[in-house]
Amino acid sequence: MKPIKVSLARETTCGEDHLDPILYPVCVKNSGLAMTETSEGDGCINEHADGGGEVVITGSDINGSLASTIYFEQVGLYFTMLFGDPSTVDNGDGTYTHTFDTTKRCKPCWSLENIFNNDDDCVNPPVDYVERYNGVKASTYAHEVSGRGLNTLSLGLVASKFRTSRDNPNPIVALATGKQVNMDRFALDTNRATVKVNNQPAKLSKFGINVDLGMQVDELIGNQKDVWEKELSVNGSVAGLFDAVLHETLVKNLKNEVEIKYENADNTKSLTYYMKEVQFAYKTTPAVYGEKLMLDTTYIASRSATSTERLKITLVNAQANYA
Repeated sequence: MKPIKVSLARETTCGEDHLDPILYPVCVKNSGLAMTETSEGDGCINEHADGGGEVVITGSDINGSLASTIYFEQVGLYFTMLFGDPSTVDNGDGTYTHTFDTTKRCKPCWSLENIFNNDDDCVNPPVDYVERYNGVKASTYAHEVSGRGLNTLSLGLVASKFRTSRDNPNPIVALATGKQVNMDRFALDTNRATVKVNNQPAKLSKFGINVDLGMQVDELIGNQKDVWEKELSVNGSVAGLFDAVLHETLVKNLKNEVEIKYENADNTKSLTYYMKEVQFAYKTTPAVYGEKLMLDTTYIASRSATSTERLKITLVNAQANYA
């Protein structure tokens, strides 16, 4: 049995399938959302008595992540899951500018569906196996880019319900009958990436950003789950060859303005992370004979006196909306 399709669809009621879903097929390296049941024994001394010594399922944990290369259209879907619907402007040239408000709360829930081709069974044609997670919310986001072309992201997820096409009773069927929205699989060009610290170009070999919504799943009586978020945190790491301007910035131990921008070859699509106040943690690195001196440090973004946002995300692509 092998996975052949991974899709996302917005839910109207959290934890329930949308009656007329808009289906987003996503290109991922790994669809790692998984359900794990927990069990517990009665602890009955006379375990052979009728009804005694039973082992019962006491609950389940549903969490995991999606891992993929970044695509300009697809990453907007991830940001919508994290921060809700963006403010969108039609640029009039076939592209749209989406601005995501990272201070929004009470974002919508999603369904995640995996379809597997059951080619191990001696059935012609093979019968697909479907598993679906409901009440899915994005909890974390990590994106790392390096000068050697590494350009990967991971979207952490939690969910409240799990079902399959082999459930008995009430098997599910695939959501493939819904309206499909096809997104361009246009890979982000790492050769067009720029990093600015206090509006000055920085020579970096690696830049990583981590976003955490502090998502928590509460177990409710009656086998129900409530998914809610706490406080947004933004941090990451940078590395590069020794640069006098950047080194001075780190040594001063002051708040810094940071912008990371990625563009495609013809400058029609872009992704920009902007942090108004960033605190770098300065540290020295070992001196090694014959090797150049490196800068390698971590950072944390905070809210400034003039903004409630730790992070502002602006995305320009060919996707009109993520409704």
